[in-house]
Amino acid sequence: MRAKAVLLALLLCLVPSVLLAVEGTGLETGGNKNISFLVEGLSDDTRKVGLTKDLIKAKVELQLRKNGLKGSDDADLNGFLYVNVNAIEGAYSIIILYKRPVTYTVGSESFDVVGDVWSKSSVGNHGGSSDFIIKWVLRYIDVFSAEYLKANGL
Repeated sequence: MRAKAVLLALLLCLVPSVLLAVEGTGLETGGNKNISFLVEGLSDDTRKVGLTKDLIKAKVELQLRKNGLKGSDDADLNGFLYVNVNAIEGAYSIIILYKRPVTYTVGSESFDVVGDVWSKSSVGNHGGSSDFIIKWVLRYIDVFSAEYLKANGL
């Protein structure tokens, strides 16, 4: 009997925290299918591999469209996809982030910042192939799209 009373007391202590918890992915936008994105400028070494900012923008926009989203290459501070691709000699790096306004509280003070709420990144060897790098960018766009669509019930 005492064990049941202790269990009940523990459950009652947990209920308020469970009820107050609001979980999210950071990708929730109320069902908006418009995705603003920004492709960072490219270095000379990256362009030597055959990548251009316009090529990456076109590929990202097309992949978003294939995934049921509408891409726009103007950064919206309410939320945007940030795409950074670099190559030097035989190596590459890809960073893709979804950035949006984030509010956090410390004590009685609230702070508003633009924060990264989703990210994928990789580094590796490209073997001189721009197609290899683009393939990974598009894979990450697919992962983002799937998670974004799921978070928004689309």
